[in-house]
Amino acid sequence: MPDLAKVLKEEIARIARREAKVATLKIQKDVTKLRKNLAETKRRLDALEQQNRTLAKSVGKLPPVEQAPEAAPVKIRATGEMIKKMRLRKKLSQTQLATLLGVSQQSIYQWERKSGTLILRAKTRVALQKARALSDKQVREILEAAQAETKATKKPAKKKVAKKAAKKVEKKVEKKAAE
Repeated sequence: MPDLAKVLKEEIARIARREAKVATLKIQKDVTKLRKNLAETKRRLDALEQQNRTLAKSVGKLPPVEQAPEAAPVKIRATGEMIKKMRLRKKLSQTQLATLLGVSQQSIYQWERKSGTLILRAKTRVALQKARALSDKQVREILEAAQAETKATKKPAKKKVAKKAAKKVEKKVEKKAAE
């Protein structure tokens, strides 16, 4: 009997190994595909890193690209007092100045109340600097154009309306200066 039990154990072990092999065969194929894919990805990564190093070396040799004059940051030290004085000098209400700068009236109110240097967005700083450079007549033309466009659309004045009007006036000013 001991031989029968031993033979039976061996046969069960053999069948179990075969079943396990069949069950894991698909997983082994998937693992092989993934390893090949990983090796290809590593090769591509190495090639890209080499290309990146080459480009980094060549960029260091190129002269720096000059920025357009409009892209340069606007250096203006805006304070609440300065904004209020400018507004009063140009005889504008807070709402009119807000339309001119493309911000809300509440922003103007808050800025005028603050003491010290204001932290403004770049677009707002540019608009403020342009508004300071405009004459009273140009300011009135911009505001009239914005008001006319507002009446045409029958909606409250928005930033875009004031910007369009400002561009029209700037073009007129440039034409006059060219003549």
